[in-house]
Amino acid sequence: MNIRRKNNKVRIETIKRVIAVLLILAFLSCPSCYRTVPRVTYSNVCGSWENFIYTSKETFLAHQHFDPTADYLTDDATRVRTIVGINIQNDLEEEIYLFDEAPQGDWGSLDVSNERERIAVVLRDTLCIISTEREKIIAKIEGGKNPCFLPDGDKLLYEKDGQIFIYSVFSGSGSLFIEEGCNPRIDEKERKMVYIRDTQIILLNLSNFEEFLLVDTANVSNPDISPDGSKIIYLVHGTRTFFLIDTLGTELETYEAKGAFPPNRRVINYPYFVGNDKFVYRSYSYITPFKILYLQELSRNTPVLIRREYETYD
Repeated sequence: MNIRRKNNKVRIETIKRVIAVLLILAFLSCPSCYRTVPRVTYSNVCGSWENFIYTSKETFLAHQHFDPTADYLTDDATRVRTIVGINIQNDLEEEIYLFDEAPQGDWGSLDVSNERERIAVVLRDTLCIISTEREKIIAKIEGGKNPCFLPDGDKLLYEKDGQIFIYSVFSGSGSLFIEEGCNPRIDEKERKMVYIRDTQIILLNLSNFEEFLLVDTANVSNPDISPDGSKIIYLVHGTRTFFLIDTLGTELETYEAKGAFPPNRRVINYPYFVGNDKFVYRSYSYITPFKILYLQELSRNTPVLIRREYETYD
């Protein structure tokens, strides 16, 4: 009985050794082995009038190549940049535009037209307007930033040199809209617009061009107006607080931003409405300077984490 058990043990060990040898031979017969390590970053974020948020997503694909005959590891990388939409109802991600060649430089502010036919995104110091139908950049505006599409998707508000301009994609021409101002945002019906002038948030009635002073405080930053034109959200630099007000300037609610303050980095990205009852913003994690996308419902105190850098989503 003991001899039989011993023979079975020897047989099992022999099988294990044979398998190990076969694996080594197979490994050595392959001239090289590869693996691809993805890393994902999010350069900006903006909201929409429906249930989508948009972001410039950069995927770094590190191609690690191991050559067993030379016993070394090489690591080359490719970078893929895309504009993606994330449906906040089901958390599904959809590619809106893929750049054929990953352009160099940092991304700035982003906006997507209501029908998703056009994208406006700042690359370095240039505002690029992209046609998703023609799949190419159709216009470049040097020095333009903080784009905002009008409801028709043809016209675009943007800021340059402390002034606000309006640009028509169809005619390929632009003109001065407001002599002194920045950060223009408009509602879905094109009835109201908010922008910053010096330390003030101004509400402009587009039917008669009457202005109304909503807020006058130092370091006020990047207001956005809800699609129905009833609410404005903004941030004050140097604080962690988002302020929600109505069109009379009355404070409705405040929300504390999540995230950390890494040295020498812009901490909070600006708030953008997602529909009428949510807003999205970008922040940083507490441990490392990885960017995080948060979605804040107006009826809740705590935001929902949507995306974190270096995590991949199918």
